[in-house]
Amino acid sequence: MTQSKAAEGNVQQSFIARPHNTRSGEAPLPSAKNTAIPRVQGTHTERHARFRRKCAQKRKNFTETAALADERKYFEARIRHMKAYVEKHIQTCQGIRLEDLRSRQITNAVKAQAKKHYDHMLASAMKPHSMSGIWMEDVSDNPEWLVIYAGQHIDDNGKLFKDGFDKEEMAYMVEQTQDHLSLLGIKCPPLGGDKRHADSAKYPFLDYDILLTEDEDITKVYVNPLDQADATESIGLRHDIHCWHAQAHEADNPVPSADLRGKTTAEGARVARSYIMATELQCKYLDMMLKTFAPREYERLRRSADAGRWYTETEAACTLGLATVWKLQVGVHLDEDDWELCMIVCGGNFYGGNLYLPDLNLCLTYNPGDIVIFRSTYLFHAISPWKPGPMLPGHTCTPGRISWVHFTHADVQEKLEGKPPGFFLSGGWTGVGATSFIN
Repeated sequence: MTQSKAAEGNVQQSFIARPHNTRSGEAPLPSAKNTAIPRVQGTHTERHARFRRKCAQKRKNFTETAALADERKYFEARIRHMKAYVEKHIQTCQGIRLEDLRSRQITNAVKAQAKKHYDHMLASAMKPHSMSGIWMEDVSDNPEWLVIYAGQHIDDNGKLFKDGFDKEEMAYMVEQTQDHLSLLGIKCPPLGGDKRHADSAKYPFLDYDILLTEDEDITKVYVNPLDQADATESIGLRHDIHCWHAQAHEADNPVPSADLRGKTTAEGARVARSYIMATELQCKYLDMMLKTFAPREYERLRRSADAGRWYTETEAACTLGLATVWKLQVGVHLDEDDWELCMIVCGGNFYGGNLYLPDLNLCLTYNPGDIVIFRSTYLFHAISPWKPGPMLPGHTCTPGRISWVHFTHADVQEKLEGKPPGFFLSGGWTGVGATSFIN
């Protein structure tokens, strides 16, 4: 077997390459059936666990209405603390103007230059930013934001605040995602397919170890040997989009994505709807954050979301699309179909995986629970190579890196401008109900 190289952060390490499915006589790739995403083990984290404990301490009755109101107050306080900090730590990206980024022609040479600079950033062991912040364009009059990062910060009294999602909130999100995807399945990147996940396409599985002891000395120095993995799991993508154009169908009326419709089964539709409901906590906080830090973009996205939403049981999201990236490596790319921005949440059990923005020469420590809102349409970005941590006793979920990407496609945003709430669901586009649902 051949030797390959994998990177953990900026440190290169050699490991034995996994066999590939070729005609050379090597062992075939694992089957998707034998590597399906498993259900969550053990007791699930409750969304309102913090408020339930609060009620128990004060001997008050728990109600869903009170829990939701308390959750909103909790999020509002978190955003206030973050706002007070980042407004004192706004950074300017020297020589970068949003107007120039918007008008830039994305040629192969531009893509190659972005990849070259990203490789240089990796090789130079650039120190990532771990504190929350806002990065602005370099203009004197009314500069616009480029990146909003919610990680953590220390206030004037030396107290550490988490500005993204805390551990309990992330446990809930990861558990809900794994349970739903175990039923819904994911789309594995095809060989030679999506360039954003080219490395994952070569071997569309994740190998990891299961340790029977939580020995601190072992887990601190643990390195997962891929040729001796205890378990293998499928990796891939899921697109839950209320309103979009299916690939190669831009001339047709927008439709809900096939994933959101549950493919062709009633059970699939039921579980897909349940997954949307399970993401409400995440959408609620992102909605509040975007409204606070990018109010102009928020207002436009919120109006289009109200007009183009297909599932109306929850209206927490201000975007129409959610891409769940299940344990894929992410190379340098632009999201050219996005309208202006995307909001990304990161979760899971892994090593490495910083966010790189080569146009800005910026690296962010992208830890579980961190949130990044940025101009994904115009800024090249990548996630540095990461490895799964081991699965330890008491872990409810399998290891690996997950991200939830919230966005609205630009062409749909333009079509929904000025449309009233409920426009799409009510059949506002002539023939939308009869459009062939192809994805």
